[in-house]
Amino acid sequence: MIKTKVLCTIGPASDNSRTIREMVNAGMDAVRINTSHGTPKEYKRTIKRIRRVGSIPVLLDTAGPQIRLVCKKKTKLAKGKSVKVGFSPARDLFFSKDFLREAMPGMHVLLSDGLAEMVITKRDKRERELTLKALTPVVLDGNMHSNIPSVYIDLPTLSERDKEVLRIAKEMEADFINLSFTRRKEDVLAVKKLLKDSGVGIIAKIENSEGVKNVSEILKEADGIMVARGDLGIEIPSEKVPLVQKSIIRKCNQAGKIAIVATQMLASMVSNSRPTRAETSDVANAILDGADCVMLSNETAVGSYPVGATRQMKKIARETEAFVRSHIDKKMLTGIPDVVSKSIYNISKHLAVDKIIAITKSGFTARMISRFKPLQEIIAVTDSQCIERKLKLSYGVKPFYMKKIPEKKKIARVALACFKKGLLEKSNLVIFTAGIYQGKEPTSNTIQIHKVSNLLQHAR
Repeated sequence: MIKTKVLCTIGPASDNSRTIREMVNAGMDAVRINTSHGTPKEYKRTIKRIRRVGSIPVLLDTAGPQIRLVCKKKTKLAKGKSVKVGFSPARDLFFSKDFLREAMPGMHVLLSDGLAEMVITKRDKRERELTLKALTPVVLDGNMHSNIPSVYIDLPTLSERDKEVLRIAKEMEADFINLSFTRRKEDVLAVKKLLKDSGVGIIAKIENSEGVKNVSEILKEADGIMVARGDLGIEIPSEKVPLVQKSIIRKCNQAGKIAIVATQMLASMVSNSRPTRAETSDVANAILDGADCVMLSNETAVGSYPVGATRQMKKIARETEAFVRSHIDKKMLTGIPDVVSKSIYNISKHLAVDKIIAITKSGFTARMISRFKPLQEIIAVTDSQCIERKLKLSYGVKPFYMKKIPEKKKIARVALACFKKGLLEKSNLVIFTAGIYQGKEPTSNTIQIHKVSNLLQHAR
């Protein structure tokens, strides 16, 4: 089993049953749908298509408080050329959000993840327009995501369109919402309120300096963090991104929550059949940092090699995982779940254990063990299909859905079910742990070590 999970964005290049199936066979563990593009009808159709292929986790991105440069006519600008941009949809070229009051000459506008750059040279309040000069050659086309690093615009975290996406997530039983441009814990709490009683989790996307500053409090409320390096590398100095990435991943590991690294991981594979050496190193370093999951964006959404890019991710993970080590600060482990999960990890290091089995209702027990990056595969046995899908994003976890987990002879019967499924062999030595609820907080309080052959004799 390759332990690092691969999250792939579905788009025009991959939004068909055959390609999705091939991507699963190549190593895709979960699917992302970017709702900055497409329509609600298309999102529902894609989710149905994914569900027909298999039990695959689905993550829906909100568009978030974005500013887009809307270009009705394709326009090519050479370096040094200028163009006038308004704020009204009646114009051929306009910004989707009005920031005329905050805009000042000298401020830079970055397009296409910073690959194209323009500068504001004039602000005309009467005509309600800005004059922008191209500092690099640029092609203005479609709805271009724009960053204005010098401007703070207090836009709501959720637009009406985003709220519609949350309704679709609940209706279609998506597994996670990726909350774009999360700035503070209140953003997560507001989405939690709208998703109440749905079972949909929340991954907070950290994309700006405010999100970085508040990441610890955000993590307490979210199910995980996505280090969204595209916008993050524009909103903060790009040289700071690698250390921010490492810091966020370690915080996620410590808390036992999902850590996803995203953006431009194999960007050259949008048009090339092989990644660059630098991209290979980037993916490997994210895994060594402790990421649960690495993500493909344009590579699988619009690229020429969606299956090949997925396969390359898994190849890199296979080569890297032998060198992955836990970054947990053991001095901070004080609660019962911390001590039990640490004990399981220590046992797995000192005994010739083949597998770890966590019997869990919420997935909590499996995630607590996963953060230590044990060498052994973690089989998470759960009676919830929703939890089974969610656990497919956790490092080293192989979820197993068991329709009914018996109370009598629980460990023996779970072992029998896993054996019949081909997850265990008779010769295996296995650590078993169980997660239960005591009040509101999930905990794991049972550790047993068994030879599978012995358990099978007592399973019936």
